[in-house]
Amino acid sequence: MAQTIRIKRSAVQFKVPLTGDLELGELAINTFDGKLYTKKDNGTASIVEIGAGGGGGSISITDDNTTNATYYLGMATATGGTLSSLNISSSKLTFNPSTGNLVAGGTVTASSDEKLKENIETIENALDKVLNLRGVEFDRVDTGEHQIGVIAQEVEKVIPEVVYPKGPAPDYETKSVAYANLVGLLIEAIKEQNDRIDELEKDLKKIRGKRDGD
Repeated sequence: MAQTIRIKRSAVQFKVPLTGDLELGELAINTFDGKLYTKKDNGTASIVEIGAGGGGGSISITDDNTTNATYYLGMATATGGTLSSLNISSSKLTFNPSTGNLVAGGTVTASSDEKLKENIETIENALDKVLNLRGVEFDRVDTGEHQIGVIAQEVEKVIPEVVYPKGPAPDYETKSVAYANLVGLLIEAIKEQNDRIDELEKDLKKIRGKRDGD
């Protein structure tokens, strides 16, 4: 029996058909973007992009740092082979190209297990290092947003371990700070400061004791 494949067409940029727009077996082509879509239903109906950027299953890549919109980061369930599906989380993990803001709707952690480390030592002179750091408030050049933080080049002179990339970097590279890694320094700085306070309190008690005994 002969079967007919129906094709629907749109010339609207970025237009993607909805599941209600296609019946199973139908195709939709976007003539502006050069993309082809079909509908699948394996218990849950969804739209699948067959090809883009000139066909052959290729995917076009664009360097986008201006679009002020929410993007959803794709997640795969495999680490190799052929990718047949991609999952997103519309409320748990998002990215905005224009601001560079990455938002996770949960706890973000970093591997810190003892088995991953060697040559472990307590940070020395932590309070002196903190006193040599400068907290600043500033306006971002790219977004105009008013923020607070530190200057990577200044931090690098005191604790280079938290600044990336390491060592001298060409002008076109932007330095970044691993803010979470400052926690260890702050912990030891508070402990050192507390020891100094304890010593001062002991000295003060001695002075008061001598005064009261006179």
